[in-house]
Amino acid sequence: MTSTNTRILVVDDEEIVRDSIRESLRPPARPDAGLAAAAAALFDDDEPSAPAAVATGPAAAPLEFQIDEAATGQDGFAKVQAAVAAGRPYAVIFLDMRMPG
Repeated sequence: MTSTNTRILVVDDEEIVRDSIRESLRPPARPDAGLAAAAAALFDDDEPSAPAAVATGPAAAPLEFQIDEAATGQDGFAKVQAAVAAGRPYAVIFLDMRMPG
């Protein structure tokens, strides 16, 4: 069985863009029964909301991405070269096409 390549490289000179992409690719938070009970008490609900049903099994597990970042095109290119040389290429590269330099 081959494993899924979840390696991602984000190349952008804007830190906020790199942060936004990283946050977008984070696995979803798991429901917390304690937090639901606290919210029910805070908002005077009769019962805490039941956490949404979550699918089970290997296909239901969210992917966890390995995200590398680079702030310059040169640094990004070096990371791509190193990844290919190590036999661990990136599956996806988010690349800002209008960076200085």
